[in-house]
Amino acid sequence: MWCRRRARVSATYSVGTGEQGTLELFYDSNYERSSSFAKMSGTWTDPQRNTFTVEANGSIFGQDGFGCVYTGNVSIIDPLYNVYRLTINVANCADINGAYTGLGTIGDRFAENDDQLFIFQVSNDSWALTSTLEKDAASVVDPTPPSQPQQVLAEPNSSSSINVSWEASTDDVAVASYRVFRDGMISQTTTATNIVETGLSASTQYCFAVAAVDAAGNESAQSMPEVCATTLSLDGAYGSITIQGSNLPAQFIPITGLGPSAGAADGFLQTAWQDGSGGALAVSIADDYFGVNGANVVLIIGAQEYECSSGFAGMTGDCSGASYDRVTRTVTFSNVELIGPGGASAIVSGALVY
Repeated sequence: MWCRRRARVSATYSVGTGEQGTLELFYDSNYERSSSFAKMSGTWTDPQRNTFTVEANGSIFGQDGFGCVYTGNVSIIDPLYNVYRLTINVANCADINGAYTGLGTIGDRFAENDDQLFIFQVSNDSWALTSTLEKDAASVVDPTPPSQPQQVLAEPNSSSSINVSWEASTDDVAVASYRVFRDGMISQTTTATNIVETGLSASTQYCFAVAAVDAAGNESAQSMPEVCATTLSLDGAYGSITIQGSNLPAQFIPITGLGPSAGAADGFLQTAWQDGSGGALAVSIADDYFGVNGANVVLIIGAQEYECSSGFAGMTGDCSGASYDRVTRTVTFSNVELIGPGGASAIVSGALVY
């Protein structure tokens, strides 16, 4: 092909009227950029501050300070090249009323490929109209949704949480956020490419899909197929505590976990475990629950009961090392001292998932 980068071609011409001249053609890499309605759509302003609106389908409307009305459309000649065909009808404008056709191209105003200028010329047998328009970035009409998220993965994190991750989507402008669907319903919105879904039930399957959203509100197709994961079970593999003291079992492994009270989300936790051999552990923790801070831990081994209580009724033992994380649903025991019959004590350390 004769048209190469920086190539220049010159030729002379003459017409029957005797007019002669030189025609010079040269290659401009600006035309190698792609064209799209997403780049054209929006509000454009000419040097006289008159505005022209291009809709997502290419239709044009504008009106200047003299009352001239401009209607028409812009079309894409080839999406691989930065050239647009324009058809403009001018009305209410005296001598220049009529239909005009021509070409235009998008250029840069502030930075490379910012697509903030539109340079065009249209003409008919009597007149030629030429102008350079600037885009109002706030008015951009973006009809194109982001690409469908790919490589979605779901992996259990605990008995109450699942990690979900995916590859970033692409968009002709930019991806603004992602919507994560759990079992067909929107569960979370995030700007990251991963989330931790919490507050789930143990040993339960949950299925996820992800959609990308751009700043114009266009939403991509949801990822397919749905990916599913099952939360971990509440057994000894996911929590254990060590109890130190005389005549006490060396380790307590929960077999059954009772769910937290409804107040767990607003600063109060109440849950319990059993070890399958007559042992039971119950814990209540207040984290500024209606102004109360404290903990109560009760360990029952056979007929013996060991307890600490602080911030509730009375002060027994040292419960300050008992805490819970409502996100990971984990109760941590850091040298929690329980007082039993005759002043005997049991020191509890470790962590259990509720």
